[in-house]
Amino acid sequence: MPHILVIDDDPGVRAAMKELLESERYGVTLAEDGRTAFRLLEGRAYDLVMVDAFMPGMDGLEIVNVLRAVRPRMPIIVMSELGIRTGSRTPRDVLAVAAERSADRSIRKPFGSKELLQSVQSCLGKAIET
Repeated sequence: MPHILVIDDDPGVRAAMKELLESERYGVTLAEDGRTAFRLLEGRAYDLVMVDAFMPGMDGLEIVNVLRAVRPRMPIIVMSELGIRTGSRTPRDVLAVAAERSADRSIRKPFGSKELLQSVQSCLGKAIET
């Protein structure tokens, strides 16, 4: 059974994703921030990481950078409700930036069950082929 690590600071989002993914027979582990996620990654291999782009502390794009350095083949899906990264001179779509930083997929919140499951299946299929 594939096991997914979901990293999101919103407890409601984490709970909803866990319920949906477990109903499709995926194993799911939840993390509320990057620090917790990396502690969990030290103790277990995951088949997929799903990470929110905007979180306090270490944001999702930073997590993607670190994951690519330590686990380059780990499939990653970046999720974002907000499309634009602010605070820079040139506003950029955070999901486009995630793709540039090697995220395998990105999905904009709010997303439906079908979109989420298609993204998961696509990433896991790619991981199995490589």
